[in-house]
Amino acid sequence: MDVGWVSAAGASPLALLDTHPGRFRQDHIKNILLSTRASTRLEQDPADVGDGGIDWPALRGRGVREFYIKREPPFASHTITAVAYSYRYLDALPDPTAPRGQQCRPIVVGAIAMC
Repeated sequence: MDVGWVSAAGASPLALLDTHPGRFRQDHIKNILLSTRASTRLEQDPADVGDGGIDWPALRGRGVREFYIKREPPFASHTITAVAYSYRYLDALPDPTAPRGQQCRPIVVGAIAMC
């Protein structure tokens, strides 16, 4: 699932994850600013993970363990810098499904920057 585009279309990534438990093991993740208006016209105001309006703490621990960080222009920073920032943000989030006292680290398996 591409969390950013699902959100930009006005749908809820949380609802999809809850309706289809275990189906989404990998996510394309990107954030969008709150200024993004719901649309299916492939328009959004992009942001780095942790800087926009998507509720990442609520999404964490819903079975997704592998993340592809995807960015859409315009880019506010270099892609490698943004990937490191996004990883640190995701890694700092508590995982409610982890055994007590342990933290399941997110696995970033790729980064894509669209031009």
